[in-house]
Amino acid sequence: CPVFIIHGKKDVEVPIEHGMALQANVPQDCRRDPWWVEERGHNDICDGGEMMREYVRRLEVFVKSLD
Repeated sequence: CPVFIIHGKKDVEVPIEHGMALQANVPQDCRRDPWWVEERGHNDICDGGEMMREYVRRLEVFVKSLD
């Protein structure tokens, strides 16, 4: 099944390396471009209007990639 990983680069609860390892282990045909979110941590990825719009935009791209 298609996989889209989102991970904050400043996450101190779950290190970014965990997201990167997950991405590396997704089969190539199921892999979608990840979103490594600059300046964000564990629970603040879509805080603020601009980030929420970016979040929704990226989800739309992912959904449109589905068969």
